[in-house]
Amino acid sequence: MLNGLVLALMESAAAQPCPALQERVQAAWDSFEVAELDSAAALITEAASELSCHTEIVQAEDLLALYRLQALLALTAEDREAMEAATRRAVAVQHVDGSPPEKFGPELSELYGVWAERAASELIDVSVDGAGGVWVDGRAAPVTVARGVHLLQIELPDAVASQVVELLADHTVATGGRVAPVLPDPSVLAATPPRARWLDRRRPAAVWLPAIATGAASGLALATGVRSERSFGGSAYDGAVFGDCAYGASCYGDARAAAIRADARRIDIAYGVGYGLAAVTAGLFSVTVTGLRARN
Repeated sequence: MLNGLVLALMESAAAQPCPALQERVQAAWDSFEVAELDSAAALITEAASELSCHTEIVQAEDLLALYRLQALLALTAEDREAMEAATRRAVAVQHVDGSPPEKFGPELSELYGVWAERAASELIDVSVDGAGGVWVDGRAAPVTVARGVHLLQIELPDAVASQVVELLADHTVATGGRVAPVLPDPSVLAATPPRARWLDRRRPAAVWLPAIATGAASGLALATGVRSERSFGGSAYDGAVFGDCAYGASCYGDARAAAIRADARRIDIAYGVGYGLAAVTAGLFSVTVTGLRARN
């Protein structure tokens, strides 16, 4: 699924940069400490909604501060559901030794411990395919994280693109970048005039026709992946029934998670086929451009 997110991330990188997360959280704290709870809640909600617009790497400690204050505000408002959601996000950022300080009180610390214990048995690996940096909640990939909602950031040539994603299983982020090739010794290339070398080589149709075909198939597979992923990202997965489990049944949560994983796997397959065929196409076109050695 994450392969296709690169396209969406590149679009988000063009957006205007948003205020520094640390500044937003500090402003919310200032309001909280003078009992301006509505103002603090508004500021922290804005900070959470702006995560996808950041064009610089967001630090893990700033994300933790965001979610901890969000949980504390929910506790103050006696909103148990919001408190648990914020705590789960804090655990996703740091599932080991991330319990809130004593000033937050024992209830949030105990809640963090409960979710951190669950997270320990559901860790996933995020790896990178290609050049360029990838960060998950401020930590450089490859990295092991807890299942849940994360801030994914990819380093592009001119910016850092960000997006909030839900990670439920191991994923590889295809950045699309390539490591610079090792060029042959210039003295070897100079042994034969470049134009003569190029004209002397064969370019049979058995090579360039499959290159065109695999290129078209690659484009179709990637387009399918992009469409599917946009649909995936826009779905709240709040249907009344998943499989044989209706909303409210004890199996509903597991059935919903299974449906999300199945859709994510289908998107991964589409991107895998697309990128695989793209690699084959690149190889065939390389042969087409350079040609085969002329027959004697």
